[in-house]
Amino acid sequence: MGGLVAGTMLRGMFEERIKGIIDEIKEHPNMVLFIDEAHTIIGAGAAMGTTSDAANMFKASLARGELRIIGATTLTEYKEFIGEDEALARRFRLVKVTEPSIAETREILLGLRPRLEKNYSVTISDEAINTALEMSPKYIRNLHLPDKAIGWLDTASVKVEINEPSSLVVKPEHIIDVISQESRIPKDMIFRDTTDRFATMEDGLANRVIGQKQAVKAVAQRLRLNKGPLKDNHYKPDGILLFLGPTGVGKTELAKAVAEFMFGDEEKMIRIDMSEYGDGTVGVEKLIGMPRGFVGSERGGILTEQLRENPYTVASGRMLEK
Repeated sequence: MGGLVAGTMLRGMFEERIKGIIDEIKEHPNMVLFIDEAHTIIGAGAAMGTTSDAANMFKASLARGELRIIGATTLTEYKEFIGEDEALARRFRLVKVTEPSIAETREILLGLRPRLEKNYSVTISDEAINTALEMSPKYIRNLHLPDKAIGWLDTASVKVEINEPSSLVVKPEHIIDVISQESRIPKDMIFRDTTDRFATMEDGLANRVIGQKQAVKAVAQRLRLNKGPLKDNHYKPDGILLFLGPTGVGKTELAKAVAEFMFGDEEKMIRIDMSEYGDGTVGVEKLIGMPRGFVGSERGGILTEQLRENPYTVASGRMLEK
């Protein structure tokens, strides 16, 4: 839609382009118009001094059955833009495309494998595909299948083609390497078996935090439950913990120990002084951003922006009572 709007400085230029598309589709009954980011048709063209936007120009032809359109957008943007225009929304049949299952994604990757192998002159092993599928629910949670797994295989194939021309075989360690770079988590932390690692978590924390055996045990039990093999939703936080105690007893040190154990580095921690955000609604907005629809909502807040930049980290808020 941006390409259609581009360069339409004079009145009527945008309408002429849209009319040309409509006429072309009318002449070819087997032609379907696909609009990616379909919500952008709302308001497109109206800024050039016209009385109608792209959405209104399509409505009449859609109502008469002269156009066959497939639009793609997110559910959030559908509700915010298209859903608000009842006349436009009822001319579309809403089809929700959900994330495929692991089994379905496997079939997609197996079907895509020959093309990737041909493009990069590599061989993608079954083990590499299995690793991408196994790690997909656990890492880079803001992306979804199959796009996430395809991206890992694609990037790994490029790296193998460039760095290992004598082998040209994509293996599990290459997938781990890509995930490590994207998530900023050390490779050995990802590669290590989750069950074995969490079985020794309590000892690992206790070696660093002395004299807080009960607290260490409680933290280990909670994280083992949330992060271990029984976890059924990898899109939720691995744990929400509240450390209570006077100054100097080791609360911050325990948080550092958790960051080091979980992500391989005690510096993988966002530290926020909550006393700076105690002024009611204003403080909340500074921390997590403005609500959708308000000016500045696209920027996020102090906490949300840091988490978006470094999602694999421990967020520590001190002086929480403030």
